[in-house]
Amino acid sequence: MEEPSDDGVGRLEPLVVVRVFRYVEQGAHPGCGAEVQDVGDAFQHDLAAGGLSAQVEADQQAAEVQRAAAAAREVCRGTANPGYPSCRQCHLTSNVLGTGVADAIVPVSLALKGEQYANELWRYKNAAGPQQLYFRTGLAAVLWRFLALHEACVAAHCAVPRFDVVTTAPSTSGRENHPLRTMTAEMVDTTRGRYRDLLEPTSDAAALGRNPSRSRYTSVALWGENVLVIDDTWTSGNHAQSASAALKAAGAGSVAVVVLGRHLNNSYGDTATLVEQARLRRFSWDTCALRPWHHG
Repeated sequence: MEEPSDDGVGRLEPLVVVRVFRYVEQGAHPGCGAEVQDVGDAFQHDLAAGGLSAQVEADQQAAEVQRAAAAAREVCRGTANPGYPSCRQCHLTSNVLGTGVADAIVPVSLALKGEQYANELWRYKNAAGPQQLYFRTGLAAVLWRFLALHEACVAAHCAVPRFDVVTTAPSTSGRENHPLRTMTAEMVDTTRGRYRDLLEPTSDAAALGRNPSRSRYTSVALWGENVLVIDDTWTSGNHAQSASAALKAAGAGSVAVVVLGRHLNNSYGDTATLVEQARLRRFSWDTCALRPWHHG
């Protein structure tokens, strides 16, 4: 890893083991793809054991691809009630924004309140001086490595060859020089050459609270470019989805969101069960939320 430059912004080299995910790779924290159905796990187990014929392997893999594609239309990693293809919040947001919602939502990992990853996602914005750079550098390394391995998965899911532009949704709370923009525009090699400031919050953005709205942001004009939005945390997703709606209204082609951490409320529905199941799986850089089998 290179030393920080004079302006305090380090440019990173890809890491084999990223500090901020050390505890994840030791199996103490659920990673992306944590909500895979048992059929997917059984498929991987059987493949590893060599107990399936070539034809059965092909049939199983095709079925798994179809299942994952259907389940991942709104991949926020939240729990959905029986009979519903998405969580309640995604359903409500879709009703408000219609076709403006993102074509893919891809969290890198779960980020649970009171645990280390959620703590790092808070500190990279709120710590001061060298501490902020420390946490920022670790998360930038996570983003770099994940995109290097899985941006192609996101593009394939959206049926586009690549994302032409990368952007972030600016804060609507008045925060200037957001560290996520610094990471994406200046530190991460896979994004900085494509980064553009596309979005501006409208004058009434703060008054909208956490509600999804087509009028939260305005975007510069686009001419069919495919846009990848980077977000740090996802709770309701309304800011990122509102950003997607603004980008599509401005002429974007496909819009996808990659989010560093998916917050979950353990007291909601079956979330606690989902999280306990996720803890049984080790995080792997070779899987992602869209393709929850080893493919790295």
